[in-house]
Amino acid sequence: MRPTHTVTTRLIALFAFISIAALTTPAQTNQARSLVTAPVNDSQMVMRPGSTHPLARAEFDRGLAPDSLPMDNMMLGLKRTPEQDAALATLLREQQDPTSANYHKWVTPQEFGARFGPSDHDLQAVTSWLQSHGFQSVEVSPSRTVIHFSGTAGQVHDAFRTAIHRYVVNGEEHWANSANQQIPAALAGVVAGVGTLHNFAPKPASHSRGSFTRTADGKIKPLHPLFTFPVQGDCGFVANNCFALGPQDFATIYNVLPLWNAGIDGTGQTIAVVGDSNINMQDVVNFRKMFGLPAKNPTITIPPGSTDPGITPDEIESDLDVQWSGAIAKNATINFVIAANTNSTAGVDAAAQFIVDNKLAPVLTESFGDCELDLGTVVNGMVNTRWMQGASEGITIVVSTGDNGSAGCDFDNPNVTTEQPAKLGLAVSGLASTPFNVAVGGTDFNQLTNATSFWSVATNLSTNQSSALGYIPETTWNDSCTNALFGQVGFSTTPEVNCNDTANLANSIGPIGASGGISNCTTSTDPTNPATCSGGYPRPSWQTGPGVPGGGTRLIPDVSLFAGDGIVGSFYIICQQDTNSPSSTPCSLGSNNQGVSFFEGVGGTSVSTQAMGAIFSLLVQKTGGNLGLPNSTLYSLAAQQNAATCNSAAPASSCIFHDVTVGTISSPCVKNTPNCSVATQGDANGILTGYSAGTGFDLATGLGSVNACNLANNFAVTNPGGAADFSLSNCVAVVNVAAAGGSGTLNLTITAINNFSGTFNFTPSSCTGLPTGAACSFSPASVTLDSTHQSASTVVTITTTASLPPGTGARPTGNERLYLPAAITLAMMIGMAFVLFGGKLKQLRWSAAAMFMLLGFALGMAACGGGGGGGGGGGGGGTSTGSSTTATITATSNATTHSMPLTLNVF
Repeated sequence: MRPTHTVTTRLIALFAFISIAALTTPAQTNQARSLVTAPVNDSQMVMRPGSTHPLARAEFDRGLAPDSLPMDNMMLGLKRTPEQDAALATLLREQQDPTSANYHKWVTPQEFGARFGPSDHDLQAVTSWLQSHGFQSVEVSPSRTVIHFSGTAGQVHDAFRTAIHRYVVNGEEHWANSANQQIPAALAGVVAGVGTLHNFAPKPASHSRGSFTRTADGKIKPLHPLFTFPVQGDCGFVANNCFALGPQDFATIYNVLPLWNAGIDGTGQTIAVVGDSNINMQDVVNFRKMFGLPAKNPTITIPPGSTDPGITPDEIESDLDVQWSGAIAKNATINFVIAANTNSTAGVDAAAQFIVDNKLAPVLTESFGDCELDLGTVVNGMVNTRWMQGASEGITIVVSTGDNGSAGCDFDNPNVTTEQPAKLGLAVSGLASTPFNVAVGGTDFNQLTNATSFWSVATNLSTNQSSALGYIPETTWNDSCTNALFGQVGFSTTPEVNCNDTANLANSIGPIGASGGISNCTTSTDPTNPATCSGGYPRPSWQTGPGVPGGGTRLIPDVSLFAGDGIVGSFYIICQQDTNSPSSTPCSLGSNNQGVSFFEGVGGTSVSTQAMGAIFSLLVQKTGGNLGLPNSTLYSLAAQQNAATCNSAAPASSCIFHDVTVGTISSPCVKNTPNCSVATQGDANGILTGYSAGTGFDLATGLGSVNACNLANNFAVTNPGGAADFSLSNCVAVVNVAAAGGSGTLNLTITAINNFSGTFNFTPSSCTGLPTGAACSFSPASVTLDSTHQSASTVVTITTTASLPPGTGARPTGNERLYLPAAITLAMMIGMAFVLFGGKLKQLRWSAAAMFMLLGFALGMAACGGGGGGGGGGGGGGTSTGSSTTATITATSNATTHSMPLTLNVF
């Protein structure tokens, strides 16, 4: 048994520490109202409900941990006063209001602590209490939101009145507190609790599909079957060939290419990526070389107080995170912040806290998650504060919704071959559900029957290895038995039948797919029982618009991007050399001396999150400043677009979001468990009651996927102190007309800079430099920017006229134009010969000859070069076939003028 201490002894020790302890805090002081108003007395303790992990239960318990067990880098969460909460909420709202004096006025971590952290007196009381229990390395974060400290299991038991036990779950050893934490009542107003006292770390949101090779004829094949159901082809449901994504494919599908072509490629930007495993840097080198990306290695940062995790089982997560964030923002610096998991703290939590406490980058990405119930009341509160702090600093925080469908608390184990239906009901990831981050979900390509319509199968690919032909219609990413695709390949068209087909579909009876849903469990009293959940983050004011359901709590995802892992043949390519055989073989799309190439195939919302984070980095570069929380702009833009023309099946080129309306993320579930609907009596498994894609916002894909160029061009931002102005842009590189006499269009976007307002009137003369016979028109011909409409678009139509054949009175074109000068020249030569040799007066003959020569030269030149001019609005005659012309569009308002070039190709 552990020795007990008398209250007197403890109080004497505490008062001694209060009198001599040196407080390690930021230099900036805080004058907040003190909440510690009574002596700290260890005999008067209060419990922190919801501070244990649901897997720390008796069936997995293997006994008490030794007192000496290290508990390193613990984080004690601190609270704000109600007045500070109100002031912070006001600041965050004003930072995204272009009419506010605080618009985009970001704070530093130190300023955050000074304005919204505990008072110096309260910090002194808390740190002294920790030190009185023997904890070491006690350090207050710059933001005054957490206190870092280290110690042992014995000291944790002494201070927080909870014993650390050893647990074995699915063969894995874990350490965790066996009971809820307790803290002194005198500190209850300022201390939320210890973030975690266990090592059940958040899980990566990625799915690996193993190694692939590309054959000599250019086809991509898996080395091992991707799935175990009996009707699969070479690549999921698709036979003969896999259609894997490289960076150029992604840039083609989601229209990133125009941004790259304009120099918006991440230059000068930094993305901070959260991780808990180091990487083999050569994998990054090989990946970038493989796809023709600029040579640029990530920076590796290990926070003070943390250790290098080395290569862990999460290496593949780290590889895809750094490779794909750097693939889309291809010239950005990727700052990979990693920390080892300790017996008490997840490395990703330590890394994320370090990023916001040092304002490390304009964009932070995290591809890990765990449901609100698992995190518990204390951790949910700490995550909310962490992301809130980051948003106030101008950091755009991009987080994965998870890979477990609508069953956020149930995780599919890829090493288990039997069914794994959900048991804990509808839930969402607590790392993604706060109102202060962008939650990114996942889609798959809707290409089961027509994949070759969207991909090139050429064997001689370019340096960048691109094969995608353009945008590909999307559905939800869902590998589970609830996916309607199973009904199209020979299984039942009734999902519940498939979800009870354990003979053929056992590996598909589980929560496997992109996640989404409703925040509903930010507080709980029993982490093993969803019925004890309460709360849910309040619905942000910006989360409105078509499709947003009623209710008062936060909904996720906000946006989605491709996350498929091969069920319909497509996935992302990454490099991880140590999975190759032999492991000394570097990944490559070209064959080695044995005629074999190796690379890894992955999917999951981890990759969609990294890609979306990279897109936000491009927006930061384009707008010239940090975005902070961009969600109000995202939802506003989505509300302005036409749902009928932006359906993912065939979206217009002007759409910002591709509205995904097909598919579901519902998961199979065990009968008689929360939210499980069973239609057929006798079935052991049913279907969770949510969620399906639909028109507008939905809980399966959010606002849908993005057209990156259109998003960037419509993302109006005001930079404080800058002059009012506007920019012109379009996301179509050229206007192509199939033949002379036809027409082509482009979408011209006008975006306000620094609250520019004014009306733009367009006429045919707004286009100059068009070829003869071509003219332009605008629809609408007039657009206006004002305080509520900071971007506007008009469709520019370029109309050409057909080339006219000879003999119709028009100026000849092509080879026939040579006949006239030849005929004139011949006539002049005959006349000259007659004068020279047929006349009598020599002087007269030579004078006449000279006159004929000059006349012939002038007429010949006129015939060869006549008909020029015509100007921008076009002239008489036809437009030349096979021509390419650079023209200009000009827009003017309030004496401010800008022009934009366009290329017209007539085939």
